Amino acid sequence: MSLTPWQINYAVRVIRQGGVIAYPTEAVYGLGCSPYYFHAVARILRLKKRSVSKGLILVGSDITQFEEWADFEKIKDFSPILASWPGPVTWILPAKTGVPIWLTGGKSGKRFLLANNRVLIHQPLISGELIAPATDLEIEAKEILRLRERLYQILAK
Repeated sequence: MSLTPWQINYAVRVIRQGGVIAYPTEAVYGLGCSPYYFHAVARILRLKKRSVSKGLILVGSDITQFEEWADFEKIKDFSPILASWPGPVTWILPAKTGVPIWLTGGKSGKRFLLANNRVLIHQPLISGELIAPATDLEIEAKEILRLRERLYQILAK
């Protein structure tokens, strides 16, 4: 699927204003938002019926985007990480002191993915797949259908 510059700019504007977007990944549609907006991260967790303790993935298009969040100095051997990125591999890296609990899930590590996708904004993106057990989908069906419909409207333009 190819996005137009207008669609990309619209998604960037929504994210920068603290909104949540739906976007295609390699396998599923994902929900994304800026990690800087607690209310946006909370909305993704609410939509997914996911506990904050499970955390979410921080997706970026360049490893330097993770410098604010990951404590690279604690990593002894960086070569396996660099060999697998960019790509579909998610790594749990040590989180820097002070990274909010709603990003780490209260754990010392944080999940990071350096994606192959070239359509990423110039900041990291919190990501959660639109996959959930059937009961969650039934509960959130109306919200997901509204998101899907809005995504179709955006992509149709």
